[in-house]
Amino acid sequence: FGPQRIVRVHRALGVTTLDELEAAARDGRLLTVSGFGARTVETLLQAIATFREQRKRIPRYLAESVAAGAAHGLRQMAGLGEREVVVTGAMRRLCECVEEIELLAQAESAREVVDAFERLPLFREVVESGPQGALAVTRERYPVRLHVVAPGEWGPALQRTTGSAAHNTQLEERAAAAPP
Repeated sequence: FGPQRIVRVHRALGVTTLDELEAAARDGRLLTVSGFGARTVETLLQAIATFREQRKRIPRYLAESVAAGAAHGLRQMAGLGEREVVVTGAMRRLCECVEEIELLAQAESAREVVDAFERLPLFREVVESGPQGALAVTRERYPVRLHVVAPGEWGPALQRTTGSAAHNTQLEERAAAAPP
């Protein structure tokens, strides 16, 4: 979808935004513009969907700095050590893009850690809050999820929060099938 097509669509339909372009493709108006057939419109709709899905993901280079800042701030505000707060989830699996940044903390008082997390200045708003964790959104709209566990639950929690959903399901199936 190059500059010439953009100009053609704008002149013919007055389209100026991605939402308007998608609406024109869905309601058939785009088919009235020269050079747009059914296959081109379908390809365009798929490209828009892919773009929107990728836009929800955070590139690793951006997520790393946010995660490091959140982990450091949480350690400072909750009085936790280096080994008591770690980055987990897709970032720990070294994925290139993540949907959310996840932290795992261990503490005797989960509520105090959750309260400290919610007060971190890098957050725009707290979306969810509970006794064992919270979800907050940064000013850049990156979601950061905190899981808090008691020290004795650290190992299983680290595995559960780091593993992908498919991996965790496979582990559960293997554990269920294993002889007692």
